[in-house]
Amino acid sequence: KARFVYVTNLSELELQLDVAKQNNQAVMLDFYADWCVACKDFEKATFTDEGVIKQLENVVLIQADVTKNNADDQGMLSKLDILGLPSILFYNQQGERLTQARVTGFMAGEQFLQHLQRFEIK
Repeated sequence: KARFVYVTNLSELELQLDVAKQNNQAVMLDFYADWCVACKDFEKATFTDEGVIKQLENVVLIQADVTKNNADDQGMLSKLDILGLPSILFYNQQGERLTQARVTGFMAGEQFLQHLQRFEIK
């Protein structure tokens, strides 16, 4: 299973993004909530896929759990224009958000792997 760094607010998130940029690493940012069925499908089916795990081995994986939908959660969602879950954002090694690479809605392992490869997320 893919290994994530967990963040609970915007400042933690920005810190992790800064660290990744300094280390010249791409980032995958996953927004998750307990009530989001497709988020759980990503956890069970996609983030356990061998090809996906291999593709992401040098990528910093960050997960923001917004189950509580509190002010911190809303701050992160609002800042990054997240309107629904699941939403997965990607940043390149220079820390720039790859807006075209955003994933909204479920993707199975093979489809998600092709998506990562298409946007050269590695």
